[in-house]
Amino acid sequence: HLLDGLLYCGDCGHRISIQARRKKDNRCYTICNYYRTYMKQKLCTTHSNNYDELEKVIIKSLTNMCLSYINKDKVRNNVLNNLTEDNKVNNKKELEILALDIKQIHDNLDIIYIDKLNKKITEEQFERVKVKLDQELNIKQKRYNELNNSINDNINEESKNKMINEYINKFLSMNEPSRELIINLIDKIEIFDDKTINIKVSFS
Repeated sequence: HLLDGLLYCGDCGHRISIQARRKKDNRCYTICNYYRTYMKQKLCTTHSNNYDELEKVIIKSLTNMCLSYINKDKVRNNVLNNLTEDNKVNNKKELEILALDIKQIHDNLDIIYIDKLNKKITEEQFERVKVKLDQELNIKQKRYNELNNSINDNINEESKNKMINEYINKFLSMNEPSRELIINLIDKIEIFDDKTINIKVSFS
């Protein structure tokens, strides 16, 4: 079944399984595993749904979500595209400047250390200058790390968004989506006793 393993009880949190098709009408129904295990104790309810109808409803809902996501994504990309490119350029320039500054501070630390060894400056002078250089180095190194991590995070986010967009476009172009595609788009489907369905997808 297309949704096997993705269905969960919205009331107790346990999995909902799909029963075998009935011979008399070829229909199959869902059932809460927790209810089935502890039927006599009545710890949950059946959560019985016609699986084929449930699948149709979920595929239709997922299609609407995908269409909505694609439209919003296009608008967002059009608005932010130039800003993103400008930010990339500015961030790379700042990283280059910070790298040069950090190298210069290390060089200066080496110089004052040699000057101390050669007795060109006193121990007190060395410590005073070293403290200032260390403080400046910490500030620049912290900013460099933050900027570098931010760029890497953006690259990872872009890769994830690109992959999701590929999944969505493929899903929208198919009349009968594959189970692999559904698994990549849906994290979890919660079904409540009142027939409410909550689909948790892998995209925002």
